[in-house]
Amino acid sequence: MSKTKGFLLAAAVAAMAFILSCGLTGEVSGEGNAVVVIGEQTWFKRNLDVVPTGTNVATNFECYGEDGYVYDAESRDYVAAVLTAEQIQANCDKYGRFYDWVTAMKLPSDCHIDSYYNRFCEELIQPKHQGICPDGWHIPSEADWDNLLRYIDDDNGSTGVIGWLTAGTYGSYIAGKHLKSKKGWEEFNMENGLDTYGFSVLPVKYCFWSTQGKYIRCFNDNDGGRIRESASGVKVDGKYSVRCVKD
Repeated sequence: MSKTKGFLLAAAVAAMAFILSCGLTGEVSGEGNAVVVIGEQTWFKRNLDVVPTGTNVATNFECYGEDGYVYDAESRDYVAAVLTAEQIQANCDKYGRFYDWVTAMKLPSDCHIDSYYNRFCEELIQPKHQGICPDGWHIPSEADWDNLLRYIDDDNGSTGVIGWLTAGTYGSYIAGKHLKSKKGWEEFNMENGLDTYGFSVLPVKYCFWSTQGKYIRCFNDNDGGRIRESASGVKVDGKYSVRCVKD
């Protein structure tokens, strides 16, 4: 092989590696993503940023600012803004993508149609449901979130509450400050966290899906890890972040 052909081949390989690392395809590897071990669980350190691909797969997602609104610290509100493609991609890289529940679970696109009948294809959810996570990882269940919050409480001598919003679900009074990043929140007029465990929740779309879907886990407050109803319980209306947990 000539030096010129060898150089072109190496450049092509490098370009493909760059594309995959940016999450522009439907494939994402757990090995290539930063992870954090908290107790007996291993989590992605960053929000998922992947474009789902496949036949008849739901693709309802967006990045921060893509809907035409960004946060304005002076007015303490979201204001209309037109971002360039480069700015939107930078937000994807920083904050990850935000998915509706059907898309995060990697369910067929016609499950959105079924949502009018309040079905959502829930019968397709499996134990340790992979969804849009890579092989060997899954979308957190309610039990996964409960285990995370219980570990943080136990590790810091705190006691949460069972039945925070729904019967049997665990809520923490302190998890928020331990899971939030140490900087960036002040730009959104909120307190920075301690990031004790390296989970690094960011101040945009700080709510996360579980496989149950009706409820989301939100970590915007320093005094807790709150459970909230997702878009009044309608899974297809809200778009939230996704963190993968190891099988």
